[in-house]
Amino acid sequence: MPILALSLSFHAAPCFAMPLSPAGSEEQSRAARRSGTVLIADRVVLQQTRNRRESLLLAFDAWLAANWRTTLETLLNGPGFDCEAVSEALVAYGRDMYQAGKSYGRYSETINAVTARRPILRRHVASAWDLAFNWVVDEPHEHHAALPLSVLLSCVALSLLWGWTRESALIALAWTGVLRIGEVFAAKRGGLILPCDAAPGLSSAILLIKAPKTRGRAARHQSTRIDPEDIVMLLSAVFRDLLPGEPLWPFSPATMRRRLTCLLAALGMTLGGDGQMPYSLSSLRPGGATYWLAETEDAEFVRRKGRWLSTRVWKSTCKKLQLRPMTRSFHK
Repeated sequence: MPILALSLSFHAAPCFAMPLSPAGSEEQSRAARRSGTVLIADRVVLQQTRNRRESLLLAFDAWLAANWRTTLETLLNGPGFDCEAVSEALVAYGRDMYQAGKSYGRYSETINAVTARRPILRRHVASAWDLAFNWVVDEPHEHHAALPLSVLLSCVALSLLWGWTRESALIALAWTGVLRIGEVFAAKRGGLILPCDAAPGLSSAILLIKAPKTRGRAARHQSTRIDPEDIVMLLSAVFRDLLPGEPLWPFSPATMRRRLTCLLAALGMTLGGDGQMPYSLSSLRPGGATYWLAETEDAEFVRRKGRWLSTRVWKSTCKKLQLRPMTRSFHK
């Protein structure tokens, strides 16, 4: 047998050698800590995201069986595996989903689920992403309006008047800290460091963010700082006596959404006669970013405060908010 063929057969053959053993006390402690944990060779996503993608793959598999007379397993792992065939199937599936009135998010997540199942496809499904891009261009879309400072103060004051102390504190926390609303719902008292929890001289509050959205691409441990004195006093009054394991918001997200709607309705913020509100919980983060950008005129400061990964992402966000990212050097 030629040497090259012998070498290839050697590398392709399964290896039945003994597994590696830890060498030294440090590796033994790591091995003990990692025992029972099985790493998954895909990108870091939440378990709920994996569950959603599995349901989307089941729907795609059923469509393949009904329209292409094949299965997802055959398409991805069959002997005649072809990247172009997978991309064509995704394009055809996307057209059917579009005509059936399905949401764009379902289609884009289906593509992500398929490429996560076979990572080699990530660079070979350009036609499917082209269809998704045209889908987005064709669909009417609207961005979350930024909640102004005046409306924020009105909501906080009214919620305190009604006895909704946690609502007032969380609305102020999300707006001032430029937080994603999911980060607020996941926060616990142990992650909120108030001046009474720290050394003397600290006048700010710090929220440690649990499972940040960008933990797979940026820092795993992220935080935000709350500086306004009145907001820090409000947070201290509302959350100071909670136990470390207690969530800052013990109810469902839907309850928070309904109560914000009640606050806005009481303030006369409805649009037209259908009772539609101009703002939602998703308006708190862009509202805080808009305020800090106008207050400091420092786009880099706001980017770091909002924990946007890059200037490119931040400029895209500014464009959605119809803002102009400025710096002090621009005025000079």
